[in-house]
Amino acid sequence: MDRTCGDSNLVECNQAKAEITLSARELHTGAEFDLQSVQGVMTSSGVNEDGLGPDDCWWGGGSPWGEFKVVGYRDEDFMVDVSGTGVLDDPNVDGRFIFMRCN
Repeated sequence: MDRTCGDSNLVECNQAKAEITLSARELHTGAEFDLQSVQGVMTSSGVNEDGLGPDDCWWGGGSPWGEFKVVGYRDEDFMVDVSGTGVLDDPNVDGRFIFMRCN
């Protein structure tokens, strides 16, 4: 699925998205951030597999968990290593990602 700026609230089952806000001076290779300390929102959905409810998709959101480090930067996007995301019921989305840059 292609991403567009501002679509972090549009998730399908078993999908997670996040949107964060950084200033231009904060965004550089080597910068590290605690996701709970930046202005951001995380939205996710998944199938209830604990046997306590229906097997349909749940939906939730809030402040993102974990950390990320900028490992590469271009005008239109930047590459980050994300870690520490699988907290509480949130999905573990640790790994390397390309974040699109929106103005």
